[in-house]
Amino acid sequence: MSSIRLSGTSSGYYDLTVPAVAGTNSIDLSNLPSKTNLGTSSITHGSNTGDTRFTLNSANQYTLRIQNAGNIAGQIGGGGADDLRFSNAAGATTMQIKDGGVTTPNQPMVQTYFTGAQDGAYNAGSSRNLVVCKPAGVRFYTGNNMYDAATGRYTAQVAGTYYASWGGSQYNNGVTNYFMIRIRKNGSSEKDTYFNKTNLGSWVHLTGSAYFQLAANDYIDFYTNNDSAGSDRGGFDVNNYTNFAVRMVG
Repeated sequence: MSSIRLSGTSSGYYDLTVPAVAGTNSIDLSNLPSKTNLGTSSITHGSNTGDTRFTLNSANQYTLRIQNAGNIAGQIGGGGADDLRFSNAAGATTMQIKDGGVTTPNQPMVQTYFTGAQDGAYNAGSSRNLVVCKPAGVRFYTGNNMYDAATGRYTAQVAGTYYASWGGSQYNNGVTNYFMIRIRKNGSSEKDTYFNKTNLGSWVHLTGSAYFQLAANDYIDFYTNNDSAGSDRGGFDVNNYTNFAVRMVG
């Protein structure tokens, strides 16, 4: 087997590989793209039923399509200068690297807040304490909303590392010794944040956070455990004074 390199008059070249046993055929190179310039016309390499497919759509618009038996698993393409995009089968961008910045519009994340007397809020009567917090407000989310207000659960749809956090004002009414907020995984406490009540005012701003390894369908919730007793102790303030958030980080 032999290789021959043919160079253009100004730039570009072709590498031709000839098998050891070759017939007497002729090749017209005038319409072939060079290695330095693929042109702007639509060029496709690979069959539609194969595993990979490369398409040149237009000037500076390249798409590498990854397929499995003809089913698109994902696409990688350029959207212009300093713009690399990863897309799903439908062509929607799932990650973009542009000008050194990385965006992941479908990365799971949700932030919630109390809108009124939901379980865990200061004005929820006998459902202020020893309950899963069930804020009804969703401030924003990306990807599919992982939060269920009926259960107070933030359910992972994709396995990975998640960061859970909360921050807000707790009402001092009824609390005797300490505040305690638990971040739980599948109903078991993974992170307890404890605050001694001594010399605190009527409203106390508290925060807590933790990282979790979650499998798909594992869930996180936030549980109030003030004094470890009494259902009418403390409680979070509502509206802009309290936030809960869960997001995938890796």
